[in-house]
Amino acid sequence: MGLQSSSRVRSIGLDPDREIVHSIYYSLRTNLPVQLMGFSDYPFAITKYDDSRIFPGHKEVLEFLNEFAREFGLVELIRFKNEVVRVERVDLRNDRWVVGSRGNEVSSNEVFDAIVVCNGHYHILCN
Repeated sequence: MGLQSSSRVRSIGLDPDREIVHSIYYSLRTNLPVQLMGFSDYPFAITKYDDSRIFPGHKEVLEFLNEFAREFGLVELIRFKNEVVRVERVDLRNDRWVVGSRGNEVSSNEVFDAIVVCNGHYHILCN
């Protein structure tokens, strides 16, 4: 199960719902080559996109992430428009975590065996 604060699988730089100006500009490219952007069983195929340069642009990365999510049925496992407000380890012996979230004016706390944090660490600009 995944929690996503926006209404869809997205890239910060291409989110039209975003209220603040973001740090991703139109021509931004990754600093990783395509060989490192994919997975061993699901490679990032540069021939699939109009741009065949070794460092993909953020639009190609977003398209790749959306294709991956659709291909493996991940979209159905994501609760969109949910913000994680708290994560706390509650059982050291059995590695259990409580995740507090808020979405659609409803707050909830759920217990999980493991968590992965994918926060987009540049989503808030520095002054």
